[in-house]
Amino acid sequence: TTVLAGALESLPSFNKVQAKVYAGFYPIDSVSFSFLKKALEKLNLNDSSFNFELESSPSLGFGFRCGFLGSLHLEIIKDRLEKEFNLDVLVTAPTVTFECFSSLTKKVFYIDSVSGLWLEFLRQ
Repeated sequence: TTVLAGALESLPSFNKVQAKVYAGFYPIDSVSFSFLKKALEKLNLNDSSFNFELESSPSLGFGFRCGFLGSLHLEIIKDRLEKEFNLDVLVTAPTVTFECFSSLTKKVFYIDSVSGLWLEFLRQ
């Protein structure tokens, strides 16, 4: 395809990369939040398998929930933030997404933590 004659649909074997490991990235001080956001946006341009979204924690404040292909990928992104952007970040413990099946509703759902399982149970 070209810029003038683009394809209408992607190749059948092409799938978007899905993150497997998630961790929270929080700036050490609140002044660095905007710098962290810009740095994550730049890293996302170079690495399509890395994604992030805004997250807030009562104890840590505002930060980002970042998705990675694995724990090595997480370490690489953290090192790049420290070396290329001169940012100190607090990284939460890595977690994974769980696929669960409800025997009541016969549906599959996804949770990020055990508290998410409890919330899903209450919805049913």
